[in-house]
Amino acid sequence: TLPPSAGSTTPAPASSDKTMAPTVSSDETTAPTISSTEFTMAPSRNGPLCFQPGAQPTVWEIINDDEEDGKGLEKFERWVKQYKLDNDLDDPLKTWTVFGPTDKAVDAFPKFARNILGRDLIEYHLLEAQALTSEDLKKLDDVGLEMKNGDEVHVHMHGTELELEDSAENHIKFVQVDIVGCNGIVHKIDMVMLYDPDDTKKGDGAGRAVLAAVAAATAAAIAAFVVL
Repeated sequence: TLPPSAGSTTPAPASSDKTMAPTVSSDETTAPTISSTEFTMAPSRNGPLCFQPGAQPTVWEIINDDEEDGKGLEKFERWVKQYKLDNDLDDPLKTWTVFGPTDKAVDAFPKFARNILGRDLIEYHLLEAQALTSEDLKKLDDVGLEMKNGDEVHVHMHGTELELEDSAENHIKFVQVDIVGCNGIVHKIDMVMLYDPDDTKKGDGAGRAVLAAVAAATAAAIAAFVVL
């Protein structure tokens, strides 16, 4: 038998401690953002449930049927229909988390501001491809959610109280949570959220000025509404 040549080597088997991927600790990530492709829905909240016998209503049907005095979603429903988003919310193959401002919140929001901010304002209340309950949201403290218009809403926990923060740094409280539909979940909120036009998919660089003007006018209108 010939001895092995001097230049030949036999590779040693890789030890198991060299095959593991490094772990990133939670303190290495600051203010993460969850986009519509990063959240895995539980099967119990998947759109195809809409096709099952006795299925719950779609999120659009929930919004359309909610006419509770002051705390209903009737006026938000009109906004959704005006910008032709009702078909999307009624689609059983799509999934949504809807943060719907109540009628009282819509009444306190200046009409001119809605006209300026347009369809993006409504889309800023819609989270696509995710169905997040209040318990899901509580686990996302300080996380930014990328809404349908491309801007972010941030989730915060203040003690045991769940809040949202919009781009104008308003703190939005929940009026009612976890209204479950076959293609998503609806939460009622106490304010219309303001997005930053520069952070949307159509940002043109003038957004901060628009946001500041609308936010100031909105704050004045809300203050007057509360006094009345």
